[in-house]
Amino acid sequence: MTGIRRFETRAATGTNIRARFSGVPWLSAAALLPLILAGCASSGDPGPLPPGVIRSSLPPVPSVTGPLSVYVEYPDSLQRITARDSNFVFGTVGTGDATLIIDGEFVEVEPNGAFLAWLPVPSASHGDTAEYRLVARRGAETDSLVHPILVPADADSAWEDGVLLDPARLGVRAERWAWP
Repeated sequence: MTGIRRFETRAATGTNIRARFSGVPWLSAAALLPLILAGCASSGDPGPLPPGVIRSSLPPVPSVTGPLSVYVEYPDSLQRITARDSNFVFGTVGTGDATLIIDGEFVEVEPNGAFLAWLPVPSASHGDTAEYRLVARRGAETDSLVHPILVPADADSAWEDGVLLDPARLGVRAERWAWP
């Protein structure tokens, strides 16, 4: 059997962490730490690229510090989206040092204040209208936005429910249907 058989730790001292590996005597995690860190160290230069790969020549994203102002570029306000499960949402918060939450999900904000999120399509709250709720924060400063969109009409809900044919939608009385 390979792998870790036993693991001990004493949180009070923080120095007595040991693991027993099959076929290996007791090893101290402190003795393994330099090897682990050396394996994770980066030299800064990624080295030669494989054939066919081109190193990016794009400049770094510039930092922007401005007033906190949430703006959604896509989807437009009250735009009908065609996706039923997930959708891209992108825009800006006006500054790169803000945090952004959309419908409870943390979204990464780039140094220039731009964001790009792949989120579930919210449920319709009024007919076919749904809303993304965005909250941006920087220190004590907060800006929020309720962004309405139109979700696909529920015309094909029978397909999602597993019903292939709905007699009521075909104008045929149900007693004419025969089951195998």
